[in-house]
Amino acid sequence: MTKEEKLEIDRLVSIYLNGISSASNDAGWEGMSLLDRLITFKGQPPPPTGNDQSNLSMILAIRLLRDQHAEYPLIAAAMKIMQRREWDQALALCAKNFYIGQHMETQKPYTDEIRAQIIGMDPAQYRYTLGKAYYTVAAELERAQIYRQAFEVDPETRAKRIC
Repeated sequence: MTKEEKLEIDRLVSIYLNGISSASNDAGWEGMSLLDRLITFKGQPPPPTGNDQSNLSMILAIRLLRDQHAEYPLIAAAMKIMQRREWDQALALCAKNFYIGQHMETQKPYTDEIRAQIIGMDPAQYRYTLGKAYYTVAAELERAQIYRQAFEVDPETRAKRIC
């Protein structure tokens, strides 16, 4: 896999993380970020109950809603499948794209060792899992793109392509 392909996957995963951490997904939860809930529930967290925040907080969150990124549905579908089949790979890929910049405690840039420690993996295991994750998400993106193209074409053209 080329460096450009990895950078493109990182860009899409960043779109995914921005999408799942938007105000629309956090409405009804208090205290934990969505990434915390994904790790805690080892996958898709349960929906909010509606009783978790006051009405005022919900109104303020609704004001922050924005349109979804055009590429979000594609990467979200790929990540959802990846979370079901290869949870550790999805976690490693999300950690790489979430834990960027400066680590608050050490005041140094995040490293693979720090990311591995945060998600409970050995650094060597993290790097190996991350390497596999790029190939897995690339395959899932390709599969999702095939499905997307199959449903975007009008029925007559789709029938000609199948035959």
